[in-house]
Amino acid sequence: MRISTSYEYQLYQSEIDSSTAAYNNAQQAVATGKAINQISDDPYGAMNALNMTALQSQINQFNNNLGTAKDFMSTNENALTQVTNLMNQAYQVAVQGANGTNNQDALNAMASQITNIQAGLVNVANTQNASGQYVFAGQQTNVQPFNSSNGKLTYSGDSGNISIEVAPGQQMAVNTPGSPLFTNLYNQLETLKSDLSSGSLSKISNTDLANLKTSMSNVSDLNGQYGAQIDAVTTMVNANTQRTTDLTSNISNIENVNVAQAALTLTQTQTVYQAALDTISQANKYNLVDFLPA
Repeated sequence: MRISTSYEYQLYQSEIDSSTAAYNNAQQAVATGKAINQISDDPYGAMNALNMTALQSQINQFNNNLGTAKDFMSTNENALTQVTNLMNQAYQVAVQGANGTNNQDALNAMASQITNIQAGLVNVANTQNASGQYVFAGQQTNVQPFNSSNGKLTYSGDSGNISIEVAPGQQMAVNTPGSPLFTNLYNQLETLKSDLSSGSLSKISNTDLANLKTSMSNVSDLNGQYGAQIDAVTTMVNANTQRTTDLTSNISNIENVNVAQAALTLTQTQTVYQAALDTISQANKYNLVDFLPA
């Protein structure tokens, strides 16, 4: 069966169009280093890359949240370490005051030491993190939570917890409202100071030392909880970082070209393109210009 001349040149034109498109795509891939320069190059790959990029962005946001959580909890942990040191000092003063060998002047001097320890405790209770937030004020982080006057400690914060989303659907509490923690410690020190000033050695021995020991244990337990949470946050950050690294690699594998392969493809498509031009240029009675795209 004889093929018509018009159909023959339609075939030539189609070959020119396809080889031109392939050659242009190969040139663009080499120039940009990208395998996907428009969605039509690889719709499935482009969609996968977009999905992975969105997931990577979400993971990065969670890592930012984890960083905020770690800062808050690390500030709490450091503050509670200071509280432990202060209460240890108070405990040593109480032990010294209870031994029965001190005159009242010595006991009064010890009471003055407790006053200084109370002042240090208030300073710690008003600790701020790197963002200027009062970490023991509950949710009222912009309000200085504690003030002391005439042996009484007042609290201006609230009892609210601060929670941060650290994974999809997972919240982590990062604070400890300062009351009753610091109020209880301050009042215990106030009682100890009063017992020292009045020479009530039996109260120091039988009550104050026991109360201080219990409070120190509670603070230590709370500090340990923060340490465990900080370790958990570090583990989560490391896992997220590895995951984003893997996603970056996967996205690169989809979007970026293999340089050697891209160069080879360019050479091959150029050869096909040139062959198509040569074929159509040899067609009888027609000029090559008739078949080139407008």
